[in-house]
Amino acid sequence: MPITPHRATRADNRRQSASWTIQGPQTGEVFLKAKRMPQAATIRELRVQTDTGTADINIELRTDNNTAGTDLLAADLQATSTEQVVTSFASPTAASKAMLFATISAVASTPGVLFIDLEWTID
Repeated sequence: MPITPHRATRADNRRQSASWTIQGPQTGEVFLKAKRMPQAATIRELRVQTDTGTADINIELRTDNNTAGTDLLAADLQATSTEQVVTSFASPTAASKAMLFATISAVASTPGVLFIDLEWTID
């Protein structure tokens, strides 16, 4: 059931991705993806899914670990057991060295695992 991350090919070698697999997601949790954007980038696609239940999430782009950043989505996205795919974003531009944070604002019906995959292209 996990989302299959995009794999770059020669034709799209500027395309990159980050994935989170979060066991037992809880309301209020924030997860850093231990990867900074190597260069300025444009977010292209976000995919989310749970095994059961729901989890409301957003992706934050931060330039500082301890300071709130910019939400990628205008409103949180609800992950369900059916894969959700988003290709339109409120703030799709990430600065060079931006950090990616997945934030969980709500959960319902006890999801066991939350899968998140984010794809972008280097500008």
